Order: sequence, then C-alpha cells, then structure tokens
Amino acid sequence: MFIASGSVLFLTHSHHAGITVKQCTRHWQPEPSQFDGMQLIAHAESNTGFISIVNVPSDHGLFRVMRCDHSIIGGGYLDYNLDSIFGSFYFMDFVRYITRKEDTKQVLQIGLGIGVSARTLLKTGYQVDIVELDPKVYDYAKKYFDLPEPRSYYIGDGRYYVDAIAQNQTYDFVLHDVFTGGLVPKTLFSIECMASIKRILKPNGVLAVNFVGNSHSEGTLVVLKTLKEIFKTVAIFTEPQAEESEFFNMVIYCSSMNEIGFEFPDEDEIPFKGTYQSVLGQFAHSHLKMPDLEGKQVITDKHNPLEKLQVDSARAHWKVMRQVLKEAFWMEMY
Repeated sequence: MFIASGSVLFLTHSHHAGITVKQCTRHWQPEPSQFDGMQLIAHAESNTGFISIVNVPSDHGLFRVMRCDHSIIGGGYLDYNLDSIFGSFYFMDFVRYITRKEDTKQVLQIGLGIGVSARTLLKTGYQVDIVELDPKVYDYAKKYFDLPEPRSYYIGDGRYYVDAIAQNQTYDFVLHDVFTGGLVPKTLFSIECMASIKRILKPNGVLAVNFVGNSHSEGTLVVLKTLKEIFKTVAIFTEPQAEESEFFNMVIYCSSMNEIGFEFPDEDEIPFKGTYQSVLGQFAHSHLKMPDLEGKQVITDKHNPLEKLQVDSARAHWKVMRQVLKEAFWMEMY
C-alpha cells in the first residue's frame, strides 16, 4: 500500500438524466477526408473551438484522437479497445484504489475529454455524473470513444455546477480535468471553488485534479498552495521520468483524511489490461515531492493570476503538440 500523509509518501505492506444549457454549434458531417494515411471522420465548430475526430496510423496500429483547435483532448488505439494513447490519463481512475472506510462509488467528473476515466469507472459499476462545457465533446465521446451512459450529465459551466446544482449531492470522488489548449479555466481553481468541491465530498472523499505544466512553474505552485489551504492531505503523481520534460501531466490527489493510501489488486484482478495495467504497475515510482510553497499566494476569485501565469505553459503546449503529431495533422486534419 502507498500512503501519502500531508506531503510525504510512505510505503506499507499491507436512467440517464440530461440537463442542458442554451448552446450554439455548427456541425458538418464531412465526406471522409484522408491525407498521408490519416482520416478525418467528424468535425464541428462548437462553443470551445473546432472539434475534430481523426484516425491516425502508427507503429502500434491505428489510433483515434479528439482534437480541439491546437490541442489533443485524448485518443485511443482502435485495435485495443480504445486503450488510451496517454498513460497518465488513467491516473484519475486510480482513485478507486485509495483506501477508505466505505466502498461506495459516487463520482463527479468535471471536464470529460474523450472520457478515459469516466469510461473505465462506468464499466466497473461506478455511478458517474459528468459535467462538460462543450456539447460536441460529450456527443463525440459517446459516438467515437465508447463512453457508456452516465448516471447524469450536465452541459455547462463546471463552477456553476459545484456552486449551485451539486450542493445537495455528496460524492466519494471528484475528478477535475479541465485542461485544454495549454490553459485551464481560472475560476475552477480558486479557493472558493475548491471549498465548494470540498462541501460536496464525503469526509473521506478524494478530489483528483489534472494539471499540466511542471512542478516548479509559478502556475503549479499557486494551484498547490490553494489546494493545501483547503485539504489536509495533498499528493502529486505523474508518469515516471516525466520531470525530465518541462511540460507534463500531473494528477494531484487531495483529501480531508489524514493520509491517502493506495492498495492495488493482484495482477489477475486488474480490471483492464494494456496501458492501464502498465501504468498501474509503475505507479510506485510516480510520486513527486511537494515543492516549497513558502510565500506563494492563494488563488481567490477576487485575485486570480492563473491566466497570466499560464502563458509559458501555453507556449510549451504548442511545441509539445507539434512533437506528438506531425505538422500535416495540424494543417490538414480539422
């Protein structure tokens, strides 16, 4: 078992309800477009940008991605049950392995993407409520990425949902994954927002926050400072060797419990194989030390610098996306 206490990690043995807001999208059903082996199979202009679904050949077979402007929201290998092309996208699913006194399965997912963790959790009996700003992202996740029917979904602003709609709900886990295009919406990272999320978590519930950047950027540091003001225990995980890069996914687990412990199943009890199993096997080497937060400010609704602090991250994201997929993808597949 892994236990994170405060910012220290220890090892031990041991039917559908849809709510929508007024939306405006333009949608084309294109003739399948091919270029250099890639195939554009769907695209639509929506409220967060231009959303495209593209099949891309690789050494590991054909994979499918969802693109929003100059960002890859997610992707999966078509020959391997849409196994995620990004291993760290499974980290949010790993909340299921956190040791808790009760074994209920109520989950709120804020920010869907292609639904990597929502899909694995739904397929194993978890009750998942989904909040997604973009209606086309939700539609495409269901049509092209095998997202099962959630317990409920809400198309609209995540901050409004946690402040107003969800206040009579309680969850075991809240999965907070709103990064796209190099930036996150700043209102979903203020101390007031995190306090609202804490109110809808059970006393031993866990918030998992996906954040992209690096562990020493000012944007990351103020996010961590804000989380530690609200939650007793905060622990950061990323893929091994990720820190060798200046730009990577990290998942921050937060709880009011004194410690966050992970207890993993035996190999024959792991619910999914492939990348999921591989990433789970490396999780022991994925913990990042909490950086020094002395003197760092807390993000508030009144004083929120996060937008400005993400400028460098947005530039880095642009460069990384050009490395993940070749220029022809960005120029032709939209």
